[in-house]
Amino acid sequence: ESGTSIKVDTSFPIDITVSDAIAGLKADYVLKVGKILEYVLTKLGSYTEGTIGDFSMTLNPTDNLPYFAYTRKVGSESNNNISVAKWTGSAFALVGPTGAANASARAASRPQVAFAKDGTLYVKYLGGDVASRPTVKKLDSDWVLLGSAGFTAQNVNTSYAFPFYVHPANGKPSLFWNGNTRNTASYRTMNLSVWDSESWSSNTISGV
Repeated sequence: ESGTSIKVDTSFPIDITVSDAIAGLKADYVLKVGKILEYVLTKLGSYTEGTIGDFSMTLNPTDNLPYFAYTRKVGSESNNNISVAKWTGSAFALVGPTGAANASARAASRPQVAFAKDGTLYVKYLGGDVASRPTVKKLDSDWVLLGSAGFTAQNVNTSYAFPFYVHPANGKPSLFWNGNTRNTASYRTMNLSVWDSESWSSNTISGV
């Protein structure tokens, strides 16, 4: 409009002054633009164990190196099993014994890894042998089962990778899950299961 002027100071931070000489009004604005950093993706290396399917990755808090869990089918195996590997800083390497799941009859899926603050490693997966219910194991030279395989009362929704973590305050492995069995309290509601050193406790989260 007539009488309106805009003055821009392009030095950082950018100042914009809008003035209306007729109305005798002026407004000042400051535009702060963050610096966009350049990202370069560099291939670390290659890793395979048979045919690899589902995959998830997280960082070990003790050394910030990436660990990943994956489904794999090796040789004449009929069903996907679960393994974990890591980046050592110079190469990829298998972590723990290969084949953490019982996949002799049905395939395992949706593997995830989680760490305690001291670097203790846990793996979670949905076991086909227990109707796609979750199983959690701890790495202690071998994969040690926490509680029982498929510890939830119902099978879970396999469409999403729900959070699996170790609580930083109490060190308890915990996981969220969404029930997939009709006519049950957990069906299509959010549930939380927590390992208390001896057994799993599961509760529906109200209002979710």
